[in-house]
Amino acid sequence: MPAARHRGRATPLLVASHAADKGRSASSAGSDRGAEAGIPDLPLVTKEISGFAAIANGLNLPVLLLAGVLLPISLGPAWMHVLAHVNPLYYLVQASRVLAGGTLSGTAVWQAFAVLVPLCALVLTWATGVLRTAVS
Repeated sequence: MPAARHRGRATPLLVASHAADKGRSASSAGSDRGAEAGIPDLPLVTKEISGFAAIANGLNLPVLLLAGVLLPISLGPAWMHVLAHVNPLYYLVQASRVLAGGTLSGTAVWQAFAVLVPLCALVLTWATGVLRTAVS
């Protein structure tokens, strides 16, 4: 995959992904710590805030939409209902709505705990490993 050109220059993010495809370090445009952890530092790879903002918004918007933060899931089509239940933030939003209504022991609250507590433990374990790898 050749590097994409944008106004006559190579797009750093695509160059980094091309380097990763070829088996070279994806962080040659980023920091060494990200490479050791196996994750490129996106702000350093994109080199421009607009590139990083596009990536961040491109990931956040679908997640928030499927969580029911921007619009209620009940207004969406059936496929959106199915995808919403895969999104952990959906359970957080539902529990927040129940708690805001004054109910402390609603079904949505227990579902949120059942989904989010193991997810938090998993992410904490992963982040700790990444940090230990990056520091050592």
